[in-house]
Amino acid sequence: MFLVVLTLLLSYIFVFAPTGFNRTIMWGLIDQLNHYIEIYFPFILIFYLLSYGIVFLAKKKTNKNVSILHAITIFASMLLLKSQGNLFFLLTILSFALFLANMILSLKKE
Repeated sequence: MFLVVLTLLLSYIFVFAPTGFNRTIMWGLIDQLNHYIEIYFPFILIFYLLSYGIVFLAKKKTNKNVSILHAITIFASMLLLKSQGNLFFLLTILSFALFLANMILSLKKE
């Protein structure tokens, strides 16, 4: 899962990264929210990468099915980053819940 998240982070940086933001006359609330989400999304991916890296270095195994679902939700979140709909927030929450479940399951396995 470490390599999958690393691949997703690199694809975000080189393919999906924001190219700029709207600074015309005045920012609206939606423009600010979009800007902050686009700024924090790579940090979330780096957090996932570091966490899975620690699990990998500890020689723990992650759950295969949960890992696949987590990778799919991260990729779907990257695709929906520009649209900023309710589905994006739902996928982000689902992604974090899958991340927590994967971490708990990997620590329980011995």
